[in-house]
Amino acid sequence: MPDLVLPSPVAQRLTRLARQRGEPRTDPRGIRRRRANDLGACARLAVLSTACARRPSSWRGWLDADEVVEAWVAERQGELLGHVALCEVNRDARSGMRWREVTGHPASDLLAVSRLFVRPRVRSQGLGTALLEMAVAGARARGRIPVLEAVGAGREELRLYEDQGWRPVALCPARHRSDGLDAHFYLAPRASA
Repeated sequence: MPDLVLPSPVAQRLTRLARQRGEPRTDPRGIRRRRANDLGACARLAVLSTACARRPSSWRGWLDADEVVEAWVAERQGELLGHVALCEVNRDARSGMRWREVTGHPASDLLAVSRLFVRPRVRSQGLGTALLEMAVAGARARGRIPVLEAVGAGREELRLYEDQGWRPVALCPARHRSDGLDAHFYLAPRASA
């Protein structure tokens, strides 16, 4: 029988303090809500992890933009390993109209899974899937339909979505782009009853 590993006294105390403060417990996979003091580490992780088609002028600003509704991080032993956010899709009239065209739903019914990235050395360990599931659950808890737009995504990224049951609903040239990148629009799998 394998040795039973008990949490350290420090970890136990931190858990008790979090419960007393009413903070949500950490998910067994190490996923928790992103805190304001995580932004610096998340920005550094985004630079390291992301092959973004569009490089933001400020990674911190991109992670904490007005359209971000909620965000989560994956953490192990104090190290941030991944990030995901939910964002409003109606940043502008054109975006809202495009989402309505490809999903058949008004933008107010949708929340976009966005800013998903995982530290390269821990990829293929299920963290991307776990973060994706957390964002989908977050959107559904708000009574909204999860969608996502992947611009310039590689085959590995698209396979992650499709393996999780995401349905491609449109492929369009990325807006405001002259470099030939495509935007892949996906609708989340139907919620199981």
